Amino acid sequence: MARTADQPDTGKLDPITLDADKPDTDTSDAAKSRDTSFTVGDPQASHSTCSSRTAVFIAVIAVCVILDRVSKLAALHYLADGRRVSVLGNVLGLKLLFNPGASLGMGSGATPAIALLACVACILLCVAAWRTESMAWTVALALCCAGALGNLIDRVYYATGVLNGKVVDFIDYGWSIGNVADVELFVAAVVVVVLVLVDVPYAARRKKPADDGDGGGDGMLDGSHADFPQREGGAA
Repeated sequence: MARTADQPDTGKLDPITLDADKPDTDTSDAAKSRDTSFTVGDPQASHSTCSSRTAVFIAVIAVCVILDRVSKLAALHYLADGRRVSVLGNVLGLKLLFNPGASLGMGSGATPAIALLACVACILLCVAAWRTESMAWTVALALCCAGALGNLIDRVYYATGVLNGKVVDFIDYGWSIGNVADVELFVAAVVVVVLVLVDVPYAARRKKPADDGDGGGDGMLDGSHADFPQREGGAA
């Protein structure tokens, strides 16, 4: 009913006016996704994932080091007479050898230096494993650390001086003799190459914030202009 001139103003506004005064809130799914694109991940979930990677890293190292130690002790016991046990003819066999150097007998006169490099390598591998966010990279780094640690244990345990112990080798390939720790290092190298080739990220890739669906407001910022109706008769 229309209000007369004498009727007092009750202070009520027209519903249309109220709706116009309300702020424009976009509650669409697109707006919600834009609002949550900048939120940080759940700290609890991130901590749980980090704990899982740490547990896997430690477990892989423990299993590999134990396997290496048991195989070396078995070689010391069963191959102490110096004989060669043929497995695949001249291609693969078992023969005990004490190696003062690195792989393929390199650096035989620099055993302490090799041991120190192994110590540094183990520390760096642990740091790299702590920083990665990939389980695959965690396993690869654990294999590499286990191999380096396995041979480092020999250099410390069998040392007669300062880190001058010889590594127990017994897997005879015909052209070289190695051990389980060397196999672990080789497998780790292969896994790293595969991870690089298939582009497995070492750390999680950060997604760039998604642009607005319709690019609202951006058109004026990047120099583009909307089509406005032109006045008839030219400019005033």
